[in-house]
Amino acid sequence: MKKVSITFLLITFCLNFSFAQYDWTNAKLYLKNREVLSGEVKIPVMGAGMNLGKETLKYRIDKKDKVSDFKPEEVDSILFIIEYNKKVDNKKVIETRLQTFVPVFLNKKKSRLGFVEILVDGKLRLVGKTVIDNFGGNSSNITIGVNGGHIYQNDYMRGHNQVMLLKEGEKPEVFYRDTSSKFFRKRAMKYFKDCISLEIKIENKFFKKEDIQDVVRFYNLNCAK
Repeated sequence: MKKVSITFLLITFCLNFSFAQYDWTNAKLYLKNREVLSGEVKIPVMGAGMNLGKETLKYRIDKKDKVSDFKPEEVDSILFIIEYNKKVDNKKVIETRLQTFVPVFLNKKKSRLGFVEILVDGKLRLVGKTVIDNFGGNSSNITIGVNGGHIYQNDYMRGHNQVMLLKEGEKPEVFYRDTSSKFFRKRAMKYFKDCISLEIKIENKFFKKEDIQDVVRFYNLNCAK
């Protein structure tokens, strides 16, 4: 009985944690009805293993304002205005950058919508998403990318721990930060088999896992139909 109770508490904790949210961040919210809202936005961090809840965006003008919820179906895009810390000559300075998030279908059946950051746009899209492993996997790499108080990570996954290749009418191809280089190369070669020149570059290790943004740009420039 005691073991069952402990197991239940652990599962409950994981599920609650999976619905933790990004911090409130300055943003412009563009709705499908062409309305544009300025204020603060936060979006949920969902679980990687299972998604029991819908990704509802929260909006407010400021912290004194009433919070409004928006479903992904209502949102066209979110432009986050990010202030992040950067060291210059051993001094901390605050810089600003923009992050664009959009709702996309996360499965081939188009039954699950979620918010992702556009890393590379085009006929083949590369998008980033921060997720939490619901079942005790390694989530130590998670960085809240839209929190102005965090140091911005300008790496190949833009601080996210999951990236997806999105092509119209196809199932998203998902890669995680801890995906091994060997496994990435094997899957990427299979995915880009319609682009021989790119497949060869991946096989010869000209393009590695850390070059995934360049891989997508190369595909869009040379092979996208």
